Amino acid sequence: MNEVKEWQSVITNACTCQTYIPLSDTYSDATVCYGECQSANKELLEHDLGDWWSSNPTNLWAVKGLPLWDRDCDFIFQTDYYFDIDEFIRAITVNSEWILRYRLDGEILTAHLSHHDCPTGKSFTITYAQI
Repeated sequence: MNEVKEWQSVITNACTCQTYIPLSDTYSDATVCYGECQSANKELLEHDLGDWWSSNPTNLWAVKGLPLWDRDCDFIFQTDYYFDIDEFIRAITVNSEWILRYRLDGEILTAHLSHHDCPTGKSFTITYAQI
């Protein structure tokens, strides 16, 4: 029997925002959003992961199985001691539109990343890296 995973939260960089056009006094849809939607996504991730982040004694993170276009990738990355959400998002996503579902279980962050080259998505994990 397959177990259904309940995700804690979902964030995306593919927000639909409105851009105000003053000359015509109208709004237009924008495909990239750096406004309220993107800020809300970052705040949600910071809130959900803040204690987990600060509990890592080395600031080294082990990623296993990040789905890229041609392979799954395992790697370790290092971050600053403060929680830089932009740096973390860049490390665990791809340089295109994406949707990231995640769940924190103890010291293991399980994520499911969907993007152009992996439309159905694939799960991977992020844990504290051992020295």
